[in-house]
Amino acid sequence: MEQDLEINGVVKRIIFKKDEFHIFHLETDEAVITVLGELIQVDTGDEIEVWGKWASHPKYGRQLKLEGFRKKIPTSLEGMEEYLASDLVKGIGPKTAKKIVKLYGEKSLEIAQNEPEKLTAVKGITAKKAEEISSCLKQALEFQKVMMELLPFGLTVKTIIKIYRQFGGNTLPKLIENPYSLTSVPQIGFIKADSIARKMNVPFDSIHRIKAGIEYVLQEEANQHGHLYLEKDYLAEKTRELLTDEDETVEMEQIGAGLGLLEIEGNIVIEKEGLIYWGVFHYWEREAAMAVMEKLGGGNDKFDLTKVSVKLEEYQQKNNILMADKQKDAIAMACTCRLSVITGGPGTGKTQTVRALIDIWKDLRQDKKIVLAAPTGRAARRMKEVTGQEAVTIHRLLKLGKREGFQEFDEGDHVRADLLVIDEFSMVDMHLFYQLMASVDEATSLVFIGDTDQLPSVGPGNVLREILAAGIPSVRLTEIFRQAHQSQIVVNAHRCNRGESLEFKEGKDDFFFIQEEDNQQLVKGIVQIVVRLVGEGNPIEDIQVLSPMKKTEVGVESLNNVLQGALNPYHPLKGQMEKKNIVYRVGDKVMQLVNNYDKEVFNGDIGIIYQMETGEQDNHWLEVLYEDRRVKYSKEELDELTLAYAITVHKSQGSEYQVVIMPVSTQHYIMLARNLIYTGITRARSKVILLGTTKALSIAIKNNKVVQRNSKLASRIG
Repeated sequence: MEQDLEINGVVKRIIFKKDEFHIFHLETDEAVITVLGELIQVDTGDEIEVWGKWASHPKYGRQLKLEGFRKKIPTSLEGMEEYLASDLVKGIGPKTAKKIVKLYGEKSLEIAQNEPEKLTAVKGITAKKAEEISSCLKQALEFQKVMMELLPFGLTVKTIIKIYRQFGGNTLPKLIENPYSLTSVPQIGFIKADSIARKMNVPFDSIHRIKAGIEYVLQEEANQHGHLYLEKDYLAEKTRELLTDEDETVEMEQIGAGLGLLEIEGNIVIEKEGLIYWGVFHYWEREAAMAVMEKLGGGNDKFDLTKVSVKLEEYQQKNNILMADKQKDAIAMACTCRLSVITGGPGTGKTQTVRALIDIWKDLRQDKKIVLAAPTGRAARRMKEVTGQEAVTIHRLLKLGKREGFQEFDEGDHVRADLLVIDEFSMVDMHLFYQLMASVDEATSLVFIGDTDQLPSVGPGNVLREILAAGIPSVRLTEIFRQAHQSQIVVNAHRCNRGESLEFKEGKDDFFFIQEEDNQQLVKGIVQIVVRLVGEGNPIEDIQVLSPMKKTEVGVESLNNVLQGALNPYHPLKGQMEKKNIVYRVGDKVMQLVNNYDKEVFNGDIGIIYQMETGEQDNHWLEVLYEDRRVKYSKEELDELTLAYAITVHKSQGSEYQVVIMPVSTQHYIMLARNLIYTGITRARSKVILLGTTKALSIAIKNNKVVQRNSKLASRIG
C-alpha cells in the first residue's frame, strides 16, 4: 500500500494494493492513519484522493476522518483494463476488457462512455450490451461527483446512495435548486434537510424552506397527534416557531405566501373554514367518505329478516347456547345491511357473534364467499383460531405492496367477497380505510368489529369513532356473559372503562397489583417476574411487558436493555451484532417495525432471532423465526427490527398474550389515560400484573379525556 503525505497533514494519494475494505490502515513514520467510511466503488489498485480532518484516537492515534474522496480515471492502458474489468462496469470481464483496450488504446474509456456503438466491433459485445456498458460508466462518474459534493455536509455514504437512487443524474441540479427536495427521500426529514440547506447558505426565509416547514408541521401533527388537518392560525404559528431562532424571524406574511404556493401546487388543500390538509390526507378522507355513502346508498336486505331469525334459532339449538338480544340484533343487522359495525368490550360475546354470523351466512346461501381480515398478522391469526376460518391481514387482502396507497384502484384490484368481516377495526387509520373502501366490491357486505374504548389507530385519523358518529348502522354489545364474570381481567377491564377503581380479590390468580414507588425497584420487580415466569416454563413469546412510553426509566427502551441482560446476556459463543445502539443476539425476542411486503412480515409481528452470521465483513445477517417461518435480514435491514421484550401499549393493539406485565408510574404522567390502561389490560388472556403506585393508577382511570383528532370524515359521510 502506497501513500503520499503532504507536510500540512492532508493525504493526497492512496493506492490500495490489497483487499482491505471499509477500514484502511496506512503506516507512516508519524502516525497510523485510519480512513473511516465506506468508499463505494473503490477496488484493489485504484488510485484515489481523499480529504478530511485530522483527529486523535486513544487506540489508533492520529486519524483522518473521511469527508470526501475522488477516484481518478486511469490513463495507463493497464489501468484502463482493470477499470473496465472491475465491478464498476457490469458485463465486462478481464478478457473482454483486454480486447477493448487492444482495439482502442488510450481512447477506450472515452469511446465506451460516449460512442458505445463502436464497442460492437469487439467480439461478444452486442449493441444492447454496449449501451449498458456506457450507462454504467456514466452513472459511476455521476455518482462520484454527487458523493464528492454531499459528503462534506455530514451525510453518510448509504444516505447519499438513497439520494442518488431517488434523483439519479439530476441529483446535484435538483439539490442546488431546492435542497429541501431531500425530504422526499426515505429517512431524510425536514430537520436533516434544513441542516444541509443552511450549510449551503440557503436563506433562512427561503420560500423553499418555508414550504418544507409547513409540510413538516402537518406531517408531525399527523404522526404525533393523529390530525388529518390543522387550523390555519395554529399551523402558521407552529411553522413560525419551527423556522425562527434568536437571530432570524420568519414573518406570518411569508408563511402565508408559502401556504398559497403549496395550495397552487396541490400539495395542500385549504378548505373554506380555514382548515388545512396535506393534499393526500384530504384525498383519502374525501374518497373514503364517498365510498361509504355509495355503500350505504346501495340498499340493504341482503337476506330476508324472517329467514335470518329462523336460522338464528336453529344455530342456538344446534350449539346449545342462548345468545343475548344485542347479539341477535348485530347478526340481523350484518345480514341485512351492506355496511355495519359491531362494538363491545371484553366478555360481551363479539367472537361468538362473529362465529354465528359466519355460520348463518353459509347456511342461508352456500355459494357465498366469506372473507375475514384484520390489521395485523397476530390479529388475523387469532381471528382464525376463534372462528375456525382462514383470516388474512388487510394488507395481504388488498395486495398492497410497493405501489402507492393513494392511487386509483383498477377493477382487477377489487376484493371479491360477498361478506367481508374486519376485526380489531379500532386499529385502522385513514390511509388503510381509504384503501379498503376503494378496493371492496360494490356488492360486498362489510362488517367492522372493534372496541371504541381502546386506543385509536397509530396512524392519523380516528376512523371507528368517526363512522359511528356518522350514524353507520351499529350495535354495541353490553352484556357480560357469566363465564366472563369469573375473569378478573374482564371484570377489571369494565371497571376501568366505567372509571371505577380496580378489584384485586384474594384467591384469584389472574390479576395482580404490586405497589412500588421507586422506579429502579419497579424495573427490578418487572425483571424478576419475567425471569421467574420463563424459569417456570412459560415461553417468552407468551409474556409481554407493556409500557406507555419509549423513553424514561421504566420506558420500553430501558426495559428492553435490562430484560435482554437478564434473559439473554452476552456469551462469547453466541452470535450478536449491533445497529444504532441496539445489540441483537441469537435468542432475542424482536418485533418488525414496518410493513415489508417482499419478506411478508408486517408492523407489529414478533419473533425470535434463530441464527446469525457475523463472520465475513460484508455478509452479516440474521434469521428471525416468526411462528413457523424464518425470515432473513441483512445488517443493513436491522432498522426494521427492535427488541420486543417490552413494547408500547400502542404496538400491542390487535395482539393477545398469555401474560401482560405493565408499569403504571407517575413518570408517565403525560400518557396516563383510561383507554391506555384499558387497552393494556384487554391484551391479556390469562394474567395481568400491574406494578407502580395507586396514585398513578387512579390518575389514569379518572382521565377519560379522549384526545380529539382533527378529522371531518363523519361530517363528510353525513
